[in-house]
Amino acid sequence: MKFKDLQLVEWAGQYTVVVEFENMKILLLELSLGGWKEEGRRNLIAIDPTENVLWFAQLPSEGYQLNCFMNFRFTENKLQGWYGGSTQVEIDIKTGQIISEKFVW
Repeated sequence: MKFKDLQLVEWAGQYTVVVEFENMKILLLELSLGGWKEEGRRNLIAIDPTENVLWFAQLPSEGYQLNCFMNFRFTENKLQGWYGGSTQVEIDIKTGQIISEKFVW
């Protein structure tokens, strides 16, 4: 799937490049936070140089599940940040899988 073809209802087209790593860019999509949702928002993605989507980050199993990723930084080949305001996560930059998560309430 191409980045330009994403059909995310809550995404208004804005994003932040968290990091460029090897042959990929990690993007944090800015989403509307209004309204009730039935599933978590997968707004942290990786794309290759031709804008193919490589992965959507895995959602955490702890904390409030109907939120979105926010405030990421890149250190030691890991993405560190937050899902909502209560779950701290580390994500493997090559796969989008969660390495660790901690509910901090």
